[in-house]
Amino acid sequence: MARETWATRAGFILAAVGSAVGLGNIWRFPFITGQEGGGGFLLVYLLFVALIGFPAILVEFVIGRHTELNPVGAIRQLGSGAWNYLGWLFVVTGFVILSYYSVVAGWFLRYTLIGVTDGYALAGASEAEALFGTVATGIDSLLFHAVFMALVIGIIAAGVRGGIELGVKVMVPAIVALLLGLAAYGFTLDAATAAYGYYLSPDFGYLLSNWTSILPAAAGQAFFTLSLGMGVMITYAPTSARTGTSRPTPA
Repeated sequence: MARETWATRAGFILAAVGSAVGLGNIWRFPFITGQEGGGGFLLVYLLFVALIGFPAILVEFVIGRHTELNPVGAIRQLGSGAWNYLGWLFVVTGFVILSYYSVVAGWFLRYTLIGVTDGYALAGASEAEALFGTVATGIDSLLFHAVFMALVIGIIAAGVRGGIELGVKVMVPAIVALLLGLAAYGFTLDAATAAYGYYLSPDFGYLLSNWTSILPAAAGQAFFTLSLGMGVMITYAPTSARTGTSRPTPA
């Protein structure tokens, strides 16, 4: 039985980017950077990405291309003893992350609807907090969560080319456009100069005195950034386009 492949190399790259550029970078990264010292945290984070993250993601990619199996089957084929259970850890990790990512994604859908219909004419923090309480609780929040899950299931059910690849070709450019728009808006704010200085100018004194909290936070963010520890690249790699044709799945 032939394994379905990406129609284009661009589709595979966008899918890999889409698995990384999510809540961990758009939601978690800004507040954790501000909380952990700005530029110093950014420097350590980039070092973790370069020295640990990229080698780890390449290992996942090589494992996936070599075995052409899912994470459970791939680790079982290459490992032995207790290592056989590592693939199941990947699956459980992905399930746990989905359990709260999907809830937040449901909030996003509801916020989008509110923005289109009513706008965000909020007077202050108390009104924003009250709105979040409305969005995040009640039967409506369950409904929007169910809508999001139905969209995800529909995309997965459509397969690699007709579902995932088609979806990322729309969604990833949309995320880039949103980020560029937010960056442009942030540049117009009164405190933009001070914020950029805090973000891009490492305070090495602060870094040295707070390294015990900065290092684990930066390492965790690096893993979030590249979607490591879930077997994403192990799963994607066997279906990556080489010549545009499928390869037989090994028995």
